[in-house]
Amino acid sequence: MTYFFAPKIRAADLPGNESIEKEKKVYIQRCGQCHLLIAPDFYRHNVTIEIILLRYLQQKIINEDEARAIRDYILAVTADS
Repeated sequence: MTYFFAPKIRAADLPGNESIEKEKKVYIQRCGQCHLLIAPDFYRHNVTIEIILLRYLQQKIINEDEARAIRDYILAVTADS
């Protein structure tokens, strides 16, 4: 699986400023609950975050508000490159 080899990152090393702190916390809490955090850059170059979020929504691992926050965080920190 592609995600197994995705680069991992510590929560303390995640990018993002104060304007997306709430979304960053959701990413850390929800995504880091079941697996190591994947570095946001992975989503820019390999797979869109929407694919992963759709699967987690369908499996009822996350809810729509959490999915929206995670998506917003990933898109915000990967938008500049």
